[in-house]
Amino acid sequence: NELSKIFEEEHVPYRIVKDNSSGYCYIIRLTNKEEIKEIENVFNLPEKYKPVQEHLNKALKLYSDRKNPDYENSIKESISAVESLAQIILGERGTLGQLIKELPIENSLKRGFSSLYGWTSAEHGIRHGKANASKKSLEAEARYMLVTCSAFINYVIAKLSESKNDK
Repeated sequence: NELSKIFEEEHVPYRIVKDNSSGYCYIIRLTNKEEIKEIENVFNLPEKYKPVQEHLNKALKLYSDRKNPDYENSIKESISAVESLAQIILGERGTLGQLIKELPIENSLKRGFSSLYGWTSAEHGIRHGKANASKKSLEAEARYMLVTCSAFINYVIAKLSESKNDK
């Protein structure tokens, strides 16, 4: 906490993200408090979401490696965290492309995330064999997926919690 405070006060373009489920901390190029909170919230989920946390932990590790960042695999792990979430919620095996249709969320959000999932399979083959090895994923794409997938995970769980409380 003290180091995070110093980073902020000194305008260091990095922040520390804590994975409470594993005890690891990562120094990442992400300074927005809300984005960091979305990521950290995933690590505070109940034990049944451990596979989700494991994928997100891998995504963070791959993203934050200063010597050899692996943005492609960070993206893959971020979207795999969402896929694990869908499998846990629905109690079924399958791809996110198949399972997202069954998640209890708005149809427009299903379509949007389905498209995002499709993007991870398209063009430069993040989730599958590379058709064009010269095209690399950017840090910005990996950061976007890390934050967006974390926020989506938190949203779906909050939505489920709301619908249980309404009954």
